[in-house]
Amino acid sequence: MVYRAIRLLGNRYAGFILCMVVIINLVIGSLVMNMHADLYPPFFPFDLNFFFEPVNSVHSWLYALLLTFSLFAVNLFFCLLESFIRLANSKSNRRKQIAALLIHLALFVTMMAHLQDGFQGRTEQLMITSKESRLTDLGSVRAESLKTLSHPDGTLKDTEVMLQFTLDNGQTLEKKIAYNEPAIFDAGTREVIIQGGDMRPAGIVLVRQSDQHEIRLVRNEPYAVEGGRMILMGVYPSKMGMLMAQVAWQAKSGERAKKMLVLDHRAGMHTKLQLAGETYQYRETFKMPVVGVQYRYNPSIPLILNALVMSLVGLILLIALPRQNGASPRARIG
Repeated sequence: MVYRAIRLLGNRYAGFILCMVVIINLVIGSLVMNMHADLYPPFFPFDLNFFFEPVNSVHSWLYALLLTFSLFAVNLFFCLLESFIRLANSKSNRRKQIAALLIHLALFVTMMAHLQDGFQGRTEQLMITSKESRLTDLGSVRAESLKTLSHPDGTLKDTEVMLQFTLDNGQTLEKKIAYNEPAIFDAGTREVIIQGGDMRPAGIVLVRQSDQHEIRLVRNEPYAVEGGRMILMGVYPSKMGMLMAQVAWQAKSGERAKKMLVLDHRAGMHTKLQLAGETYQYRETFKMPVVGVQYRYNPSIPLILNALVMSLVGLILLIALPRQNGASPRARIG
C-alpha cells in the first residue's frame, strides 16, 4: 500500500507534465518582466523575496511557478524514494539503478539549491573607493589602484582593480578583480563582481603663496588654516570643458562663503583663492579609483557542487554500462 502511494506520487508522467508547466511559467515570466521593466531594478538579482515585498498581481506568474516547482520537487522526491526502494530490493543490474538514483538525487539537490539561493541569497550594489567600505558578514574593502586596458581602436577591453580586504577575523589580503574575474570568498559563497570603474577627482592641492606651503583638500574634509577653515565641496565639469572646484570658507569670526576655483592653469587669476588676506594658488588635482561592484552572497554553492559530483558519478556509471558483462557491443556482434 505504501509502495503504491510512493509510485503514485512519484509518477514519471506527472513529473514530465510538471516540468513542462515550470518551463511555460518561466517563459511567461520573461515576457511579463520585459513588458513591466519599470517594476524591476537594473541588474535585477535572483532574489525571490523581492516578489513578496509586497505581493503584487503582476507577479502571479512567479507564484504559479513556485507552486508548480514545489509540486515538481515533491514528485521528484518520491521518484527518488522509489528508485532507492528498487535498488534495495534488486540483486542484478544495480549499477544502472545506482546511476539513475544519483542523477535523480543531483536534480533534486539542484532544485533545493535554487530555492535556498532565491530566499536566502543576497545581492548588494555599492561603490568602492580608496576609503573603506563595509561588506556585510565579510569585512571591509578599499580600492588601491585601477587600470583600464583598451583595444587597438581605443575601445575599452578590461578594467583591473586591486582591492585590499580586511576580513572580520582580522586577516588582510589583496585581490585583483576584473571583468569575468571576481574576488571569491568562503568556498565561492561570497563574490565581489566588478561592474565598472574609473579614476575620478578626489581632491586638489593648493599652495599658500606667502610661504609656499602645500594644502591637500579632500572632499568634505575640513582643513584648518589661519583665520578659519576650508572645505572642498566637490569637483565638477564646466560648460567650457574645464573642471571647477567649489570650496566653502568658514572664518573664525563666523563669516561663511563659497568660492569657485578653475582647475586649469590656463585660467590665470581664476585658479586662485583670496581668503583672510592670503592667496592660495591651485597646483594640481589628485584622483582616486571609484569602482562599482556587485557583492553577491549565495549560500547554495556547496549544494550545487555536491549535485555536480553526483551527476558526474551517475554519468560515468551509465557510460560504463555496456562493458558490465565483460564484452563490448562490437565484440558481441563479431
